[in-house]
Amino acid sequence: MEINPPNNLIENISSFCLRLLIKLVFKKLIRPPQSVKTQRFILGMITPLLFGIKGVKREFLGLKNFSVEILNPPNKKNDKVILYIHGGAFCLGSPKTHRSITTRLAMLTGYSIWTPDYKLAPEYKYPEGLSNVLDCYLKLLELGFTANQIIIGGDSAGGSLALALTLKLKKLGLLLPNKIFLISPVTDFEVRSSITELGEEIDPMISMALMKQAFDWYEYDSKDIFHSPLSQDLNGFPPLLIQVGSEEILLADSLRLAEVAEKFKVNTTLQIYKERWHVFHLQATYLQSARSAINEIALFCKF
Repeated sequence: MEINPPNNLIENISSFCLRLLIKLVFKKLIRPPQSVKTQRFILGMITPLLFGIKGVKREFLGLKNFSVEILNPPNKKNDKVILYIHGGAFCLGSPKTHRSITTRLAMLTGYSIWTPDYKLAPEYKYPEGLSNVLDCYLKLLELGFTANQIIIGGDSAGGSLALALTLKLKKLGLLLPNKIFLISPVTDFEVRSSITELGEEIDPMISMALMKQAFDWYEYDSKDIFHSPLSQDLNGFPPLLIQVGSEEILLADSLRLAEVAEKFKVNTTLQIYKERWHVFHLQATYLQSARSAINEIALFCKF
């Protein structure tokens, strides 16, 4: 399903300005040859512009060697919980960088949002991040949530981890979550699609160099199955929502995932947001289209 952007002056101006700013700052500076320390510093300078909405209570839970940010909305519902795995090329990001998404999801759904501050590359290689998000899922089960009450979501590299977590649960013989939603997920570590190459030219945010850096630093074992969803058996997967921009480097990853999921009879919804870039949801403060996309996720989670 293709979704057109709102046709109004404010949205058009906001989109134009954001596209230019993201291209000048993020795409030009958050990439090689900048060090990971420099890239994280630049992202830290941008993060205050990606603020969430008020009214959500924030708390933290320590799990082994990492922490989890828990967002609780007023009048919290306890029938479901969302485990949200943030993106950031496996080497950047935190729960703080994604509050423009998570706070809105908390308020729109009424559910608690658990966002693990999982260990990042290059300091921590694969499978450390996957182990962290698995521990988070197991903690939810320990606290009394059933698998049918847990919704897993993630964006970009976090979307890849969400898929890897689900495949890991299947391998372990554990019950799978109620639903999965993915925003511009990484599904192919080979970066070989012609659509991907075309996407680099029009995506104002992500460069091919950043993607290759991410995969090199993460050091994923290609013999492992968990980050290779396109070649795995997805039988038994829960309903799946995939959102992606039409002008981004990972469009092909979403298209191919939807194709594979449908082959295995997974209840799959693919939403392509025209004239939008990689994880444009982060700019929900400024874009009506981003707020609408997050609202679609909330509806998917609730019904």
